[in-house]
Amino acid sequence: MSSKFLNLLDGTMFFNAFSSGATAVIREQNDLNRINVFPVPDGDTGTNLASTMRSILELTDVSHSIGKTTRSIADAALMGARGNSGAIFAQYMHGLSTIIGDRDSIDRKTFAKAAHEAISYAYDAMVTPVEGTMLTVMKDWAEALIAIEDSERSFFEMVERSNEVALKSLEETPEKLAVLKKAGVVDAGAKGFVAFIEGIKTFLSGRGVNLEDEIIPDIELKKHVHIDEGNIKNRYCTEAIIEGSRLDVNGIKSIISQFGDSAW
Repeated sequence: MSSKFLNLLDGTMFFNAFSSGATAVIREQNDLNRINVFPVPDGDTGTNLASTMRSILELTDVSHSIGKTTRSIADAALMGARGNSGAIFAQYMHGLSTIIGDRDSIDRKTFAKAAHEAISYAYDAMVTPVEGTMLTVMKDWAEALIAIEDSERSFFEMVERSNEVALKSLEETPEKLAVLKKAGVVDAGAKGFVAFIEGIKTFLSGRGVNLEDEIIPDIELKKHVHIDEGNIKNRYCTEAIIEGSRLDVNGIKSIISQFGDSAW
């Protein structure tokens, strides 16, 4: 069956679709760096997201079971997460994997439910979630999936329609976050997530994604060089993995938040 008429998603097909989305993000990394102004205008959102995606592509153990595949993707994302955008995406994949569980395959309704319930994991990745960022676009996209899934549609049609909502949400990020409006750009992390969905849509349409494909339109309010007029003392990302049983996650977050402007 052509992927355009796909109604059940197993582990192999999910990873193929994911790879297409990840490739789309990697292709966009330079543009994402160029428009990166939040939370720190250091021009590395594209690099961080691309690094996270490459880690997933390289480390994932693909299984016919979608449960095993998403678990491996989540583990790889955690190991390779870079920056706020990478952390949010990794936590989202962790949530998606947890909700999918040990299923061998899922239908459209189950996917929509899992994608929607995983949003809380993405929000929990940040001590202080901010709207007008990747989080907002992920939430709007997931809510669109829930609204669509009851209709008689293939995965392609569902992703195609929900992507329109994600793109509109992306366009509206400057209205939700003043620093974006001032700089004349959309949120870089949010644009990276839309590129990811666009890549999945391209795969489900029956086409492959490569670095020469045009993935998403260049959405900007105006073009000019960003100037950092803020007073950010903690400018650099630091990642570490803490392992153990019965960890006090909230307590750890509270400690970490004392040493940076954005902790996860």
